[in-house]
Order: sequence, then C-alpha cells, then structure tokens
Amino acid sequence: GQGEHEYKVLGVRRAGDPQPARPKGEAGLLTLMTADGTPYMPGGVLQVDAELVSPAQQSGGRIPGRLPADEAPMAGQPSAWVPLVLWAQALLLAAAALAWARVRWGRGHTWLVGFPVLAALGLAVSDQAALLLPNLL
Repeated sequence: GQGEHEYKVLGVRRAGDPQPARPKGEAGLLTLMTADGTPYMPGGVLQVDAELVSPAQQSGGRIPGRLPADEAPMAGQPSAWVPLVLWAQALLLAAAALAWARVRWGRGHTWLVGFPVLAALGLAVSDQAALLLPNLL
C-alpha cells in the first residue's frame, strides 16, 4: 500500500540473543519471525532483523512495536475456546440428527443432505482448533 522498500539484513538471532539497537533517525527496523525446529514441532523462534535502506513512509496511524498478546511469537488465541466448543456441539447435534434421519429417510437421502452439513461444521471446528495452535507453525 505504501510502495516498495529495500531492507539490509543485519543478522539472524534465536531466543536469548540480544535485540539489535534501534536505528537512528528515520530508518526503520523489520523483524521477520518463523518457527525453529522440526516441521510441526517447533522448538523456538528464529528471527531475521533488517534495517530500512529506502526512504521511510508515514506509519498510517499505527503505533510501532504494539502487538496484541495473541500475536506474540508462538502464541495461540485462547479466545477461540468458546467458539470451538459451540461449533463442536453443533457438529455433535448434526451427527445425532443425521443418525435419526437415516432411520427415517434411508441411507441415500441422509448422505445427500447430511454430508454438506457435516463437512461445513467439521471445517468450522477445525478452523477454531487451528487458532489454538502456536502462530508460527
């Protein structure tokens, strides 16, 4: 939204390494974070620091360095528990309703009606469950 910018990589750091000094003047500092360790089993955070080389732009009203707690490295969203439980209950109720419908309607009609419902509810449950995982997976 603000154009292209060029950065110079200052270095790579892991947990416990000192953070680089704030750049002087208009220069900005960018930190890229990713998970460190084996796939799907992160053992820590790997950070790459870069300094802005091109001219700085206005921030657009954002306060630099202020992130919500759930955006911290390796954090999940604890607020996802309530929707997860509600979607799981809806999935359980739909499965029970389809078991009842199978007795009344037969196998073919129940699958025709029930599969899209169960697929949509399963997707909603898995989406909420994914919010509980660490954000750098």
